[in-house]
Amino acid sequence: MTRIAYLSPLPPERTGIADYSALLLPELGRRVEVDAYAPGRPHPIAEVRHVRPTRRALRRLGGYDAVIAHMGNSEAHAWIPQALRHAPVTVVLHELVLHHLVAAMTLGRGDRAGYLDAMTQEAGTVGRLLAYAVTDGAVPPLWEVAPERYPLTDIALRDAAGCIVHSRFVADVVRARYPGLPVHVIPHLCVDGPDAPVDRAPGGGTVFGVFGFITRQKRLGTVMRAFRDVAAALPDARLLVVGSAPPGLDPAQLAAAEGVPADRVEGVGYADGAAFDRLLRSIDVGVNLRHPTLGETSGTVIRWMGAGVPVVVSTGGWYDELPDAAVVRVAPDDGEAEELARALVTLGADAALRARMGDAGRDYARRTLAPSRIAERYLAAVLAPRGRAALAAAALPAL
Repeated sequence: MTRIAYLSPLPPERTGIADYSALLLPELGRRVEVDAYAPGRPHPIAEVRHVRPTRRALRRLGGYDAVIAHMGNSEAHAWIPQALRHAPVTVVLHELVLHHLVAAMTLGRGDRAGYLDAMTQEAGTVGRLLAYAVTDGAVPPLWEVAPERYPLTDIALRDAAGCIVHSRFVADVVRARYPGLPVHVIPHLCVDGPDAPVDRAPGGGTVFGVFGFITRQKRLGTVMRAFRDVAAALPDARLLVVGSAPPGLDPAQLAAAEGVPADRVEGVGYADGAAFDRLLRSIDVGVNLRHPTLGETSGTVIRWMGAGVPVVVSTGGWYDELPDAAVVRVAPDDGEAEELARALVTLGADAALRARMGDAGRDYARRTLAPSRIAERYLAAVLAPRGRAALAAAALPAL
């Protein structure tokens, strides 16, 4: 029997990657034998065996036919880099920038030298000088103001045997930075949704939504500026914001600063599991701006598409690879707020257009992003290379 080690945060960890793995693991477990490594007490997944990632357990990774490790830009992944030293590992890179993770693993633990070394590896003498300036408080934290310029991806890919990414955009960047590293593009996954959004939010009218942890790249201030005009044009329109927000990005404060009536915006804060899914399906139009891109894909956008919800996104990066019929793109330039307002007013006033876009997104998700198909592509990527054609043929159905 083919044996796979799978390293990733799992629910109840509050990360999108944990939720992603909870969807993918059962499909992998139906095809091969999977040991899922995750700290804490993850929710049980019947198809896989859970293993705590102790040092002793990680040293045994060389006994598997393949090892898959998921890397994201949060401290939830801080235990994974040490595993890369014990076996050939295919790293799933969910975003290009890992600067927050490196800062947490170094400066967050009092390891100033480790951060200086990471920045030197990234950008030579200039990087080291910038790191000194950050640690001395002379410049703001680079992971907040310029993460796209200093991604610090080496922590994941320096020792990797292969890499899986979710977009051609990220694949091109990784191939340029790491020549010779095998890179596989496997899109994000999506579970089937019902044929129409459910559990409509109370109050009627058109409901727009911004979901997920709020960062400056998500441009919530711009969304509020646009929604001020939307609220004037569509008297029954409302905006639902779901997700934790750091100081300075509070939805109510941003709405007030842009002159949006308080009764037209609702901030929910963090929601997970069934609550998040219910809220996600309660809206008419999703808004998911992202600039500058850090190479992310958005699980929220994918889930909206699977549920038949049209989405307004930014231009650039992974967003440009989504089907044109399912999304509206807004350029992050000087006219961004005005263009966004026009797009939202058009969608809010045209139920037939929303339905056509929703159908296109649902069709794309079902044809391309089904977890069963994504699992087969994972196994093809990690088993077929390195002389394992026989294992791949035994484990995989015809693709």
